[in-house]
Amino acid sequence: QCERRMLRSVVLLCAALASLALGSRMCVRGTCPPVLWVPGFGGSLLQFDVAAGCVPAACPSGETLFYPRDISQLTEECQYWISRLVFDRATNTTHSPDGVTCSTPYFGRWNSTCSGEFIGVSLLDWGYTLGEDAFAAGYDWRLAPETLAADAAWQSKMTELIEQSFANNDGRPINIISHSNGPPTVLAFLLAKPAAWRAKFINSFIPLSGNFIGQSNTVESITFGSSAWSAKTMRSWEGWVWSMPAPRYYQGRQYFATPGAIYPVDAMPDFLRNNATGSNEFPLLGDMWDVYAASPRMGYPNVDIHCIHGTELEINNFWSFASNDITQQPTQIGHDYNSDGNQDYIDNHSCGYWEEPATVAGKLFSLREFPGISHGEEIKSPQVMAYIKSVLEKYM
Repeated sequence: QCERRMLRSVVLLCAALASLALGSRMCVRGTCPPVLWVPGFGGSLLQFDVAAGCVPAACPSGETLFYPRDISQLTEECQYWISRLVFDRATNTTHSPDGVTCSTPYFGRWNSTCSGEFIGVSLLDWGYTLGEDAFAAGYDWRLAPETLAADAAWQSKMTELIEQSFANNDGRPINIISHSNGPPTVLAFLLAKPAAWRAKFINSFIPLSGNFIGQSNTVESITFGSSAWSAKTMRSWEGWVWSMPAPRYYQGRQYFATPGAIYPVDAMPDFLRNNATGSNEFPLLGDMWDVYAASPRMGYPNVDIHCIHGTELEINNFWSFASNDITQQPTQIGHDYNSDGNQDYIDNHSCGYWEEPATVAGKLFSLREFPGISHGEEIKSPQVMAYIKSVLEKYM
């Protein structure tokens, strides 16, 4: 059913966008530079197999549930019990709760993603054939990039997909396009592969607003929740905790103020442990942050890189509280007016760390800004799609 819905969505979008003239045909079948789409946070289809009786009675069990179709219809409490991760302080790792398993169905096929309709339509318009020279790689976005890179099963699936594309497309290397939390996941995968493998199978890496060094938006959603998920659920996901601002890149940046104290980014674990009246989740969150804040971030993968991000939009980046109970709404909020509406400018601009090593290695590097285009609109914008098309044409 999910597959039929996704196919129907693509067909309808094809018809709706036919008049937009996103660009003339770039290639004919069998000549297109292969593309792999890796979506951002929440952009992959997830399958939860829930054993009978392992969650509260009010929640469904003994059945298979899909995100987003089924999970989005549940109460916040049931979403938490089914989609949460459990942090083990002894091993500094997370796992799904007992009785719940999570997988990524349709891996490699376009319907493994629930955020790739527009880019899929654009690729079709340019002459691509989904499943032949254009693929999508879903992943468990609850996990941190390094966790996925160390997962032998996921590594194997990614490797096999890319190598099979290479074999089926006359030895043409692949171009990986990714958005938001997808790019650090792709980066961790690439850095785990031998240099010779990357040189043979990867043409380019095209991150759209890659969340490489963390973002203020994560801090806010973990404290207050988001429109889609409760804060309690998001606090359990190591991938979202990983997305908090990395201290060595945001050194000295102040995010929180409580009566008598102002907390810079490197004191965030203490802030979480000391200012959560009546909540035992925040001390645990502080422990998780100690683990994931130290993870490597900006290793250079030695491939062509073409970074894209929006700018000149507002984002919250400082919160002042009237008491030490940070679960209450802040009394004052500061702003960054040069973000993409979701990620800080410093995060989006972190691609700049690769310009020098790319020059030394003789690889292509570019960093393109799109003023006024928001984080969520980047994967739907005709301007961004036209630019991606111009990048792919370099590899014809």
